[in-house]
Amino acid sequence: LSVLVALLTLLTVIWIIRRHINQPLRQVIHLIDDIRAGRREIALVNQQKDEWGAISAALLNMSVELGRSQDMLKNIINTIPMRVFWKDREFRYLGCNPPFARDAGKSGPAEIIGMNDFQMPWREQADRFRADDREVMESGVGKLFYEECMTTHDGRNVWQNTSKIPLKNSADET
Repeated sequence: LSVLVALLTLLTVIWIIRRHINQPLRQVIHLIDDIRAGRREIALVNQQKDEWGAISAALLNMSVELGRSQDMLKNIINTIPMRVFWKDREFRYLGCNPPFARDAGKSGPAEIIGMNDFQMPWREQADRFRADDREVMESGVGKLFYEECMTTHDGRNVWQNTSKIPLKNSADET
């Protein structure tokens, strides 16, 4: 009889752990994955009124606020009357704003991602642009307010005022 009671107790404890810890934890992990993937239309089917529900609600609120912040930053970058771009340490474009994409003869910023200056209309100036980029990335010091010539997608050479600054991550790495 005592073995049966112990077995029932063990099964009850396992059921409680699965129902009240493992299952809600999996839901929170899925929620985190959705947020990380940028899915904003996240719905919690069973929003619980316990700690797990509070964690899920907090994550959803943070996701909404992060989305608003990202939307505002994107709106600013897309509407300022300047050309903006950013590259990785291998000099590949990670992004740009629509005016910069138009200068490159592209319909939008997504077409530029992953490309380098040798694949752009200004390929003749690519070595010079890369030298400037390398200097800024390695020194960590911006190169501000200088003029340079650039070839546009329609073959015109235009003079532009340029500033390049190193972007740092949270570990202070360029």
